[in-house]
Amino acid sequence: MLETVTMTSPHIFEETTDALKTAFMSIGFGTLCSISLNERFEAKGLHYDDKITILEVCNPFEALSALNIDPDIAYFLPCKVLIKEVKGEVSVTMIKPTSFITLLDHDHLNEFAIKIEKALLQAIESLSN
Repeated sequence: MLETVTMTSPHIFEETTDALKTAFMSIGFGTLCSISLNERFEAKGLHYDDKITILEVCNPFEALSALNIDPDIAYFLPCKVLIKEVKGEVSVTMIKPTSFITLLDHDHLNEFAIKIEKALLQAIESLSN
């Protein structure tokens, strides 16, 4: 089973999204894509009560390093972070890289996943500061 980490944000949804993008950038992770599921649903005439945005973030130097170890890591790239608002409470969730990296059989990738997980958690936890 995949492990996740969730943190409640003290900010409103939009501020959380912007602050996360800035925090990721400060640790070398660019936001490749920001997907508002609500906007996607509404474009199709569908409605979803809660807000969900998916941030796809990547450090290209780390990604290349991991790809050189095992090209199958591409299945897990870029890293995804969810920002959700449910009943007025904003939270940030991600699957721990150390959880899904076990699907590939490489000790070097385990070390990589620990490093990436620490960096992403640092950025997410900065929302509380």
